Amino acid sequence: MEEQDNTAGKKLQHQTRAEAPGTKSWQSQAYTLGAISNFMSTFLTFPIYKVVFRQQIHAVALSEAVKQLWHEGPQYFYRGIYPPLLSKTLQGTLLFGTYDSLLCFLSPVGPHSLGQRWTAGLMSGVVEAVALSPFERVQNVLQDARKQACFPSTFSILKEFNSYGLWGRLSLGYYRGFWPVLVRNSLGSALYFSFKDPIQDGLARQGLPHWVPALVSGSVNGTITCLILYPL
Repeated sequence: MEEQDNTAGKKLQHQTRAEAPGTKSWQSQAYTLGAISNFMSTFLTFPIYKVVFRQQIHAVALSEAVKQLWHEGPQYFYRGIYPPLLSKTLQGTLLFGTYDSLLCFLSPVGPHSLGQRWTAGLMSGVVEAVALSPFERVQNVLQDARKQACFPSTFSILKEFNSYGLWGRLSLGYYRGFWPVLVRNSLGSALYFSFKDPIQDGLARQGLPHWVPALVSGSVNGTITCLILYPL
């Protein structure tokens, strides 16, 4: 789901980078636009994501999940949005910046091999998981209707997590459920970055407008990666 939410951000970032095979762009504009697009896509799709989350956690039909949210009231449609809004905004810059840095470290002069793109993508996903898992953990607690009475706000969740000892804060609090997130993010990033450039370069050789290969590469590759890793 996370991969699907960020497809819009990835497409917009690739459109601004205008990479040629074997070269890398370090323009800060791409990182800024990636953060903005992730912010907007998260805000606009958050109610839909809440419906999907309710289906997953309560094992109910789509209509029942919608009824649950509607019964709680429109004021709760965006309950829990702050953690994912912050994490997704940071994710664009963090994920792509780390990937570029690692790829240039592995091979300062392109073209880059499939193995190098896979390794850089995998490691950037690991960094992303470590940095952003606490946000996702807080978000999941906020979206669980069964915990609204105990944890009515982000502050109440943070207060509970911080009441544990150091190990408890990690294993029971901020990083509970970390391993599935790590597998999903690392494999997702590795798959996405491994095939993004080959697909884009192949389409560019067909004489299409410059923005079409980036758009198709980002959307198709992101969707396929999302479908493969959706169970996680």
